[in-house]
Amino acid sequence: MKPALKPILIFVLLSASLFSQTKADTMDDIALLLKAGNVKGLAVYLAPSVELGILEDSDEFTKVQAEARIKNFFASYPPLAAKIIHRINSHSNYRYGVVQLATTKGIFRVSISLKNNSGKFLISEMKVEAKEGE
Repeated sequence: MKPALKPILIFVLLSASLFSQTKADTMDDIALLLKAGNVKGLAVYLAPSVELGILEDSDEFTKVQAEARIKNFFASYPPLAAKIIHRINSHSNYRYGVVQLATTKGIFRVSISLKNNSGKFLISEMKVEAKEGE
C-alpha cells in the first residue's frame, strides 16, 4: 500500500466506526430514568394523556396527574436497578418495552407503550405490576 493512502484509509475506517454507533433510543433513556427514580425526567416523556396502571390503580390521567402518581410510587418503592427485558421498535410510529424494575421492596414489571407525537416518542401507556412471586 502506498504511504499516501494510509492516512486516507485510517480516516475512512474511523469515520465509518463513528457513524455506525447509534444514539440510545427513548426506551433506553426511560429505563435509566426509572432506575434513578427521576420523575421530572420521566415527565418529559409523558404524553398529554396517559393510561397509567400502578399495581391495582389503573386509569387515564393527565400528564401532571400521572407524574404525581409515579412520584408516589417511587416514594413507596425506591428504585435500585432497571433492566430492559423486552423491546419492540420495528414500527415507525410505535415503540413498546418491558423493564424489570428492582426496588427496595421488591421487583416490578413495567410495560411501556410509546407513540410518535410530532417526531418524538411519548409514553401513552405505562403499567407497573409486581413480578409474580414477589
